Amino acid sequence: MEKALKKLQYVSSDDQLRYELDMRQKAELDYGSAMAANYKRGEATGRLRATTDLARKLKASAAMSDDEIAKLCDLPIEEVERL
Repeated sequence: MEKALKKLQYVSSDDQLRYELDMRQKAELDYGSAMAANYKRGEATGRLRATTDLARKLKASAAMSDDEIAKLCDLPIEEVERL
């Protein structure tokens, strides 16, 4: 405990070192935020691709109208028609 307190006092007394540690912590937080955002973006892209694939299969089977497919898959009618 005493060793940690001495290190904290040393870091607190050195402005340059404190700045560098703050920047390092900021960079780590920014990296974590970027990774989380990329994960969410990839997850959303995967869901959209799966929904579009389902709509394409339903349209190919000709078992449902474009309006029904659009409602079921929660896609714009224009997107279903484009498929």
